[in-house]
Amino acid sequence: MKWYKEAANQGLPKAQDCLGLMYMNGLGVDKDYKESFKYFEKAAHQGNSNGQAHLGTMYKEGWGTEQDIQEALKWIQKAAEQGNVHGQYYLALLYRDGEGIVASDAQAIALLHEAAKQNHEDAQYTLGWMYENGRGVTIDLEEAAKWYKASEKGCPGYAIYSIGRMYEYGLNVEQDLGKAIEWYRLAAGEKYAEDTFHTPIKEKYNLMLPLIPTNLLKFL
Repeated sequence: MKWYKEAANQGLPKAQDCLGLMYMNGLGVDKDYKESFKYFEKAAHQGNSNGQAHLGTMYKEGWGTEQDIQEALKWIQKAAEQGNVHGQYYLALLYRDGEGIVASDAQAIALLHEAAKQNHEDAQYTLGWMYENGRGVTIDLEEAAKWYKASEKGCPGYAIYSIGRMYEYGLNVEQDLGKAIEWYRLAAGEKYAEDTFHTPIKEKYNLMLPLIPTNLLKFL
């Protein structure tokens, strides 16, 4: 902590951004949004793309400063223009939700793809959601599942479970109990044993088994 403060006070933007994160998340210090905002602002004005993305988020949420969506957009765009993965993700959300900018699912999808390819887990999860719900793309459950599985965040077991539910009830797809049970089985797998939704997913899988013709069970 001492080193970060000394480096930040000497004007090193990377240290300023790191110190901002520490204050924002209460890592080694008491959580303090005003201090966090101060250091992000210093880093952002020196062209640090992480600082710009984080400063934009502070403006968007009104953390440590007055909420200002136009300032949020300005700094998030600056970060995204530098190829910053956080800036790309945050800008995608602004396009998706039409906050401070004309809504554009197409722009959101393009930015999410850029961030997802760089292994940004929130972007991967959100991209899966876009494909599941047909936002800016044709509904594609296989593509949705691909990005859900790529993400380690956002309750991926529940996300994959939701695809099974769509097949079970015929929501935006042709009803197919065989495919439903395949997705439920995947969601109930050991990979998601620590998932909050693990137990009800496993129960759902077990409840679905009697609905599948005996001759198909060998393929599950």
